[in-house]
Amino acid sequence: LLLLGSVIVGAYVYLNAAPLFTPMTLPMTPVDTATPFLVWTIWPYAALDLSSGVFPFFIRRRRNFDQMIVTLIIAMTVCVAFWALMPTTFIRPPVPTGDSLSEHLYRFFLAIDQPLNCFPSGHIAAPGVLLVFVAREHPRVARILWIIFGVASISVLTTKQHYLWDVLASVALVWLSVKLSARLIRGRISPPEAAETAS
Repeated sequence: LLLLGSVIVGAYVYLNAAPLFTPMTLPMTPVDTATPFLVWTIWPYAALDLSSGVFPFFIRRRRNFDQMIVTLIIAMTVCVAFWALMPTTFIRPPVPTGDSLSEHLYRFFLAIDQPLNCFPSGHIAAPGVLLVFVAREHPRVARILWIIFGVASISVLTTKQHYLWDVLASVALVWLSVKLSARLIRGRISPPEAAETAS
């Protein structure tokens, strides 16, 4: 998982700093236009990043963990392919110049993250994939986790880092990746083992 995370982050950072093609902007939706720029939402935005490093520790069943890895590979391979072949960028608002902690954190993120690799949003896809399997492992708190994740996900819009298109594409990508990984994992189970799993 550490190796996979390093590859994903490495690809993101490299393509962010040196895109292979000229980055393009996407058409703004009414939601993008109406969403306000809220500097303080950099905190839930940062939490989305941190969650990708925390969620895996709550997955203990081997089969669940294995499917999570396969799903993550599928989803992030698609993300990296788009970042490399169809790079997109977002025109950010003026950098806040205040001295609040939120503004300092926002400027820190701007310093290390260029406004590229928008579509699909890795900030939604990666933790979204991981949360699917955390929720399976802990069904009692699954609804609460999804609500928190949904609210935190709005921050990719309010920090003006992503388009609505990026979010919608990432949600679809998570769903499709989970379905595909389930088929791949199921195909690797022998009939007796499959019967045992079903029971």
